[in-house]
Amino acid sequence: MDDLPQSVARFVGELEKRGFIRTTDDTNPAAFGNRLIVFHRSPVELRIIRERGQWTADLIAEGWAETERV
Repeated sequence: MDDLPQSVARFVGELEKRGFIRTTDDTNPAAFGNRLIVFHRSPVELRIIRERGQWTADLIAEGWAETERV
């Protein structure tokens, strides 16, 4: 799956198999190659983020405040 590390690519593949739709996939090469991949399957939005080479994930559910993102 393009330039994703194997573990991230596997996670992305599992999300897609389970009905999550990729709504955003943005890379900012000027900012250390930061990347944001967003998936949605109601009621959940899940983000996969690469910031300065470190991959993380977080999620939020419909009705939650942005500050409740985990």
